[in-house]
Amino acid sequence: MDNLAQLLALVGQGPKSKVPITGTIIDGFVDVTTGVVHGQYLAIDENDYTKQPLFIYNRSVRFEDLVWRNRVPGPHIKDVLTLFTSLETVWEAHKSSFNRKYFLTQRLLLQEICRIVGCTCDIKGRPIRDKRRYKKQIVIFHELLRIFVENKKVECQSPSSLAHKVSSTISNRLPKDHSPAEQSPGIRPSITCKSPTSAHPCGSR
Repeated sequence: MDNLAQLLALVGQGPKSKVPITGTIIDGFVDVTTGVVHGQYLAIDENDYTKQPLFIYNRSVRFEDLVWRNRVPGPHIKDVLTLFTSLETVWEAHKSSFNRKYFLTQRLLLQEICRIVGCTCDIKGRPIRDKRRYKKQIVIFHELLRIFVENKKVECQSPSSLAHKVSSTISNRLPKDHSPAEQSPGIRPSITCKSPTSAHPCGSR
């Protein structure tokens, strides 16, 4: 009878046999009837992503998740995401000019973008422990801002108020004759950004 009960359980008929639980269960629970483990990773559709974010490889989606998890104020989220997208566009167009293979650390990007936009986030202190890496990335970040300001095509995709905030950040940080490429190993000296000579095509918005 035991063998018959097991066969019936396999086809969905009759009582289900219990599966012995082995191994270590971390942050999950086990259905003692079936032995199925439920919890993060194994039942992702049933979990709250704010408690255990999924591994997402799309850069923009991961950044948006970071924005929400670090409690950026609602009224500022649009500007934060818009500036991130603009800087990402600049990076993709000019990354060959930098001594870096990947885009900047997202925690650093969020912290600096929030400072420009004028809002708070939950990232406190230096977002990168290594001071040398932090300084290199900050220099690249401000160079991306400079290209953003000079590249009218990219700037036009952002609200004029946001573009003005970026321009003010650059003006307050660097004198007009400053050349970051001459001082930072993170930027190759050949970096250039051609700006249209015509008037700003955006107009006021």
